[in-house]
Amino acid sequence: MSHFKVSYILVTLMTLASFTDSYPTGAFLVITKDASTNSITTLHDRLATEIPKMLGRWSFELKIFKANNQSAPQRDNSDGFLYDLAVDYDPTKSVTLVNKTAIVTTTDVPGSLAQAGCSNGSPDTLGQILQLKLQSLWTLRQVLKGDNGNGYELRGGEFVIRAINVFLHGNFKNFIVLIEHHSNSKSNKTRELSIQKIESLVEELELPKGRLCTDTLSDGADYLSNVIAQLVQAFQT
Repeated sequence: MSHFKVSYILVTLMTLASFTDSYPTGAFLVITKDASTNSITTLHDRLATEIPKMLGRWSFELKIFKANNQSAPQRDNSDGFLYDLAVDYDPTKSVTLVNKTAIVTTTDVPGSLAQAGCSNGSPDTLGQILQLKLQSLWTLRQVLKGDNGNGYELRGGEFVIRAINVFLHGNFKNFIVLIEHHSNSKSNKTRELSIQKIESLVEELELPKGRLCTDTLSDGADYLSNVIAQLVQAFQT
C-alpha cells in the first residue's frame, strides 16, 4: 500500500526567493480532481494575460525512505519515514526531513577546505549516503519526480509561480503549481497577510480551489525546511 495518496492531485507550494530584499511566503493548494498532463498548458494560457516574466524550466525530486525496524526501532513519536528533497534551482543543496526535524546539506565545499585535504571537492548528498551506505537503516520506497516545469514572475516580482507535472514510476500522479508571495518583512502578521494574498491570486486567476497547506517547522526554520514540510503535508492529505 502506497504511503502517499497522490492520484489526481493539484498542489500549490512555495518556491525559493530570488530577491535579496524580500521574504517569500507560500502554501500548498491541494485539489483532488481534474489534474492531468495538460493542466500545465491550461495554466500557461491563463498566466499569459498577466504578461509574466519567464523564469525558465525547473525540476525536483522527492525521495521517501522507510525505516528498517529491525536495525533501527521506531520511536513512539516517529512515523517511520524519512523524506529527502532536491530542487534544481538550488542545485548545491538538499533537505532531509524526519520526525518533523529538517537538515539542509550542501555540496558547495569552500575551496580552502578542499585545499587543506578536508574534502575531495565533490561530497555526497545526504540522500546519496542514505542509499549507498545506510541501506540497513533506511529503505528507499518511492521517488516522486517533477520534470520540465515552467516558472513565472508576476506583478513586478510580488508573486512567483512555478508549475510542474509530477510522476511516480514514470506514471503521471500530480500537477503542482507553486505560488510565492514576496514582502519586505517575515513577521507572523506579514505571513498571514501573504497567505491571504495568495488565496486572492488563486481566485483571481481562476485556479482550482482547494485546501492550503501552510505547515512550518518553526519560526526560525530556513526556506527549504519549510518547503519540504509543506510538500509532505500536501501529499499526505
